[in-house]
Formats: sequence, C-alpha cells, structure tokens
Amino acid sequence: MNKKPRKQLISSIATAVSKQQPKNKKSLLLAFTQQYLSLLSYEDLLERPALTVAQIILSHWQFIQRRKSGESKVHVFNPTYEKHGWQSSHTIIQISHDDMMFLVDSTCMEINRQGLGIHFLIHVGGMKVRRDQHHNITEILPQGSQVEDCTTEALIHIEIDKHTDTQFLEELRDNLERVLADVKDSVDDWQAVRQKVINSIKNLEENPPELDIAEIKESRDFLHWLADDNFTLLGCRDYDLVGEKENKALKMVANSGLGVLRDTNTSLKYRNFSDMTPEALSLMLSPQVLIIAKTNTLSSVHRPVYSDYIGIKRFDKNGKLIGERRLIGLFTAAAYNSSVKAIPYLRLKVARIMNHSGLPENSHAGKALLNILETFPRDDLFQGTVEELQQTAMRIFNIQERNLIRLFLRKDIYGRYVSCLTYLPKQRFTNKLRKTIQAILERSLTGKKAEYNAYFGDSVLARIHYIIRTNPQDQIAYDAKKIEQEIIAASSSWHDQLRKMLLDYYGEEQGIALFHRYFDTFPAGYRERNKVNIAIADIEHLEQVSAVVPLKLNLYMARKQLIFKIYCYKETAPLSDVMPIFENMGLRVLREHADEIKTDNKKVIWINDFYMQYTKSNIKMSKANLQQAFMKIWYGEVENDGFNKLILLASLNWRAWLIAF
Repeated sequence: MNKKPRKQLISSIATAVSKQQPKNKKSLLLAFTQQYLSLLSYEDLLERPALTVAQIILSHWQFIQRRKSGESKVHVFNPTYEKHGWQSSHTIIQISHDDMMFLVDSTCMEINRQGLGIHFLIHVGGMKVRRDQHHNITEILPQGSQVEDCTTEALIHIEIDKHTDTQFLEELRDNLERVLADVKDSVDDWQAVRQKVINSIKNLEENPPELDIAEIKESRDFLHWLADDNFTLLGCRDYDLVGEKENKALKMVANSGLGVLRDTNTSLKYRNFSDMTPEALSLMLSPQVLIIAKTNTLSSVHRPVYSDYIGIKRFDKNGKLIGERRLIGLFTAAAYNSSVKAIPYLRLKVARIMNHSGLPENSHAGKALLNILETFPRDDLFQGTVEELQQTAMRIFNIQERNLIRLFLRKDIYGRYVSCLTYLPKQRFTNKLRKTIQAILERSLTGKKAEYNAYFGDSVLARIHYIIRTNPQDQIAYDAKKIEQEIIAASSSWHDQLRKMLLDYYGEEQGIALFHRYFDTFPAGYRERNKVNIAIADIEHLEQVSAVVPLKLNLYMARKQLIFKIYCYKETAPLSDVMPIFENMGLRVLREHADEIKTDNKKVIWINDFYMQYTKSNIKMSKANLQQAFMKIWYGEVENDGFNKLILLASLNWRAWLIAF
C-alpha cells in the first residue's frame, strides 16, 4: 500500500476541513487545523481517514468558539450524524482549558480510575488565541508568538470505551471538571505555596525552638530542598494550636488554604489531640520540626498515588509550639532516585543509623548497611523514626545473604496503612506467591486495599514491599512473627518440605545426603500428585532397590482407595503383565501412574502407582499376604489364575494357598 507523505496527508485533511466553512473563516480555520495536527504522529494520521480527522477538528473548533479566560470546558458525548454530522465507535471527550502543567496526565488518571480504556488522544498545548470582548475567537496566532493580549490555551481530544448511559457520561464530565479545577488551583497557587515554604524557613531561622541544632538545620535545608523543585507543591493550609492539656487541638486558620486545600467544605475545622493515635500525638509533641507521612487520599493531580503530607511545626518568638503548616504534594523523581546522602533530613537519619550501628562506613559491613538504606523504600525512610529504621535495617543486615524469608512491618502513625517488607529467595518469587502473600497480609492486617512493589538487586533475596491500607478507626492488633510464619509456610516449596522431612526422619547427616541424592529426581507430575510424606516413604523403598533386589512393593489405603506401589530397577512394570495379576485377585484398577526416578548415583528406578478397588464387599485385607502373593506370581513361582481371589476372600497367605491348591 502506498503511503502518502505527512505534508500531503495534512493537506488533504485541511482541504476536507475547509469545505465545511464559509470563505471568510477559512484562513482562521486553516491556522487552527495546522496547529491541531502539528503534534499528531504520522502513524495516527495514517490510521484514520482524512475525513474522520477533519470531523474531529471541526467538532473541536466549534466547541472552543466561545470561552472565557480561566474557564474549563468539558464535553463528553457520543457523536451522531443526525446531531453532530459525524460519528465514532468510541465515546468522545473534548476539553478546552487555559494551558498549564498536569492537564493531560491528570485527565488520563481520572479516566483510568473510572476503569475506562483510552483509544486515541490528541493534545494541543500552547495555542495562542485572541478573542473579542464576547470571548469569541478572532485570531489564531503562530506557534511561539510572544504577545500579551491573547490567551494561551490547551485542547485535548480523547476517545474512550463506548458508553451510552447518560448519567454515567454526566458523572464522568463532573469528575473531569473536578480534577481540572484541582489542577488549576494547584498551578495557580504554586508560587504562593512555595512562598509559604520560604516563610517557614524564615520562621525557623528567626524563632528557633529549643531543639537539637542539627535537627533544626536539617529541617531548614530539607525545606529549601523541597522548594527547589524536588516536591510538587499541590496545596497548603495552616493550623493554630488551641486549647489546654487534654483539650488541645489544631484549628484550621480561616482563608489559609491554597491549591487543592482551598476548599474547606469537606475538611475538619478542628483536629483534636484526643482523636490522634498515640504514635501521631507523640510525634506532634516530639522535639522534631517536621512530620512526613502519606495522606489517605489519592492525588487527583499529576500522578495516581497517595499524596505526600509534610507538617511543618510553627513556633512563636519564644520558641513555643503554636501550630502547624500543612503541605500536600508529591515527591519528585529526584526524591526517590538521588542518594540518601544528597537529601537533607534523610542524610541526618542515615548518619545517625550508621553511627548507632557501630559499623565503620568504609568497611565491608558498613557498606552493606549503607546499601540497605540506599535501596530501602524511600517513603519508609522519610516517614520512619531513626529507632524504627535502625532496628529494621540491622535485622535485614543480619540476614546476611541467607535463603530466608523475613517480614518487617511498620504501622503508619495515623493508622492509614501498614508498610510490609517481605524478603524471600529470588528463585521462589512467582506472581502466584506474590498474590498469596498479599492475601495473608490483607487478612491478618484487616486491609481494605493493597499495593505492592517488587525489588530485585544483587542480593540472593528479592524484596516485595506491600502497602496494606487500613481503616484509621480500627484498632489493629497483629502478631508479626505469626504472620511471618504463615508466609514461610505458604512460600515453602515441595523441595523445602522434602529437605525438612528427610532431616527430621533420618537426622542431619543422612537426611542431607538423601536430599542431595533425590533433590532433582522426582518429576513435576509426581510432585503435583503426591505430598512430601509420600515421597519420604517412596525414598525408603527406593533405597532398597538395586540390581540385587530389583523389585520392592508397598500396599496401603488412602482416601478409601487401595494403592499398590511397585518399585522396579531400570525398567517399568508393564501394564499388560500387572493387570492380569490384579484382576485374578479380584481387584479393579482405576488408574495408574509411572514415574522414572534417576538418582545422583546414576541409578534408575521406576515407581508404578496403581489405584484400585476391590470388586467384592467382604474383603479380608492382609498387606503381607497380598504383597507376598504378588511377588510369587511375578516371578512365576505360582500360577496366575482365578483361584488367586482366595488370597483376599479367605485371607490366605501364599503357603496356605499353595497347600490348598
């Protein structure tokens, strides 16, 4: 198929557009069309007929004709030929907005949150538009124009999964308008919020509390670091400390809200100390300037994660605590990717942890501990206390590359979630096991929702970091060791159980020798059908089979079925030879499995499992009689005929049976 050049494609689309407009508006529409298509990829242009793209452009052109500066316009609809002059197999979202950051990602976040798929997206940002006093378009200026008497606008066209329910479409539009309002508030107030951070730094300099000097310095440096584009500032609000003793509370300061915290209708005016968790209250009253935590609300702006909360304690001229300045936002990539030594506040924590450990930083052990802290989940590093982090980091350090499973839990001070670090050998990690561990944690911690992140470094261990969301109103009690033991049991592989049971049964020396001999011998099908205790019994018989003793038998009952095992040296027991023997004894074979076992000493043994039922109800079972009779028949010492039924009917042993016949 011949492909048209990009310029030719755009020209054909522009021609199709111009046919739909009066001559006096064609130049204006052509300028709009050129900018609308400027960022559309060649592949996207090829995938759609020129007429379809022209219809999209015309529809959006009509939609933006009239718009006030600062107005957010959202249209969610299903175009039809009768009403709109065109149609689509998808539901259409059209947006017209002042150009600013976070528009596209925030819009797509909300669409994804609604469980909708995005099929096509056009984003035209930085469009310079001049409008008249009635807010109608009079001119589309060239891209990059530096003029003041115009608006800089953004247009977004999105095609999503088809929905025809009118109420659903209205709710989607309302949700998108809410998100865009949050975007506008946060972008408009960004400088004002940043100035609040600068003011907090000045407050700490001018009214330093009687706290650790290093703590105050690191807090100031950290706030400078935040303001230096390392934290996406989305909102800010001030609280005053009011009341006395047990009646103390943080009272919202009227009109102090900025960004996403402008709206106070859904916020508590008072946050009573008595309602705080003991951990949160302790931190609020501690000699610590900053409080870093996660909110219990997913951000509506920029990234679909729970917002970060930074509380900055406010002090009066006498260094007395008088309130809190609350920042809401998102740590940027630098906060997660930079070395902990390059981030104020974290570097002090890490230095104190290293100092408390007693490990020289340049030693092998010191470097190992520092690496643990560098790769530690960054949110936990921000939020955990030095004592918590010290204890956890040293316990991780003490695993020392052993193939162990360990669990470390840290409860959020506000009771909103529990951070769960699970370490396990890399070779055991599977998606199925990851889900199993998550289910254990959700059940044990009464979780409402869970997120996870897997980390694979140079260690023999993989780390799965789970965040289990909990209800702050619930008093969660859990036994970390018990949960860890449950995870260990769930993570235990068939081979792990084999090793443990061999050591328990035979002792360490012989058990380890047998484990190495049989570790890789049992086929996958065998392991799926049989529990480890069956393998232990089989190993006991396998050890007795050799060229001298080429056949061993084992008969037992399980789940009301008769199971007859034949262990044969080098070759399997042919079904055609075995079936007549069982049938003449009055046994009916239901199914049979044969597994070849190759041990580390090159010995080959076959295990034949026969699952059987007795055809008569008055069976007189004798394991010894049946096994001895089978052996005699197998080696041709007695005849294989219908009289063999008496072995079970009359419970005769092979000697009495021979005398009788």
